[in-house]
Amino acid sequence: MEMETVYDLGAKMIEALGKEKVSSGDVIAIDKASGKITKLGRSFSRWRDFDAMGPQVKFVQCPDGELQKRKEGFLALFTGDTSEIRAEVREQIDTKVAEWREEGKAEIVPGVLFIDES
Repeated sequence: MEMETVYDLGAKMIEALGKEKVSSGDVIAIDKASGKITKLGRSFSRWRDFDAMGPQVKFVQCPDGELQKRKEGFLALFTGDTSEIRAEVREQIDTKVAEWREEGKAEIVPGVLFIDES
């Protein structure tokens, strides 16, 4: 099932599309927050539309399902010394949290976590 959507684009977005040389049949990702456009490749469904392409052309599948996705990101702000947590300990914690998320034991909720030292 093919999905089409029409968007009104501003001048900056049109300029960014031109900079990346985006054309019909390209699969792109747009960072909603910054407006940054990343060309992921050319759709497999359009490979017959062109006679010759260089080796730099990468063919990718069109995304399935919901096309507007929300990226999860983490930002840690510290006012004190952060040397208490070593990199390997932090990695173990990240692995455990990811495991709990997969099992449904944990949920990441976007927001700010403030821990007072008192």
